[in-house]
Amino acid sequence: MSRVRGRELQVTDFHNGKIDRLNPDGTGFTTVFSGTVDGRPMVPDDIAFNQAGDMYVTDYQGSPWDPIGRVVRFDADGANPTVVQGGLSAPNGISFTPDYSALWVSEYSRGQEDHFTLTPDGKGVSERRVGMTGNIGMHGFDSNTVDAAGNVYQTVIGTDRILVWDAGGALVGTISVPPQDMGKMLVSNLVIKPGTTDGYITVGGDKGGFIYRFRALAPGIPQSNGGGA
Repeated sequence: MSRVRGRELQVTDFHNGKIDRLNPDGTGFTTVFSGTVDGRPMVPDDIAFNQAGDMYVTDYQGSPWDPIGRVVRFDADGANPTVVQGGLSAPNGISFTPDYSALWVSEYSRGQEDHFTLTPDGKGVSERRVGMTGNIGMHGFDSNTVDAAGNVYQTVIGTDRILVWDAGGALVGTISVPPQDMGKMLVSNLVIKPGTTDGYITVGGDKGGFIYRFRALAPGIPQSNGGGA
């Protein structure tokens, strides 16, 4: 998973437990985090940024019967990792609400969207609740994003679908990728271009990877592509 902060790309190295940074032209590559958090290696997946540029990263570990996944906060330079929330089942997608007061985090293994209200310093959770769930069978909730109206867009990997809820948790739409002879569909990631309703979805399949465009219900904001200043 990569996100843009300013003019830099922040890239999670899922398999090696690292977070890297580089310029769009491929120069300036550096590792900003590698190691353990509270004595345990990370499996960094998705990233969101607050207005100061601090990183919030999902630690894709755990299962419904052994929920050891976490959301970890890092300073903008990758230092001072702090566990914001633990006890999660393979947390994956992560996005800030429009006012940056809370996070939407998807638990892959549960088919569940969690709403975490942050403490004023952003280093803890003052309220945790289940926002939405989906009847997705053997599939999983992958990446998510939000728009200016607070709608939440959630990809369902292994399908051709994106579920869309309003901020109150009501299902307001389903986006489906047009059927093609692609074999198994892997709708995995999405963004909405700030200031527009132009959304983009990455889709993998047995016959390669594709990018699809869709029309969002409301314009994108910085949080629609990871957040940050």
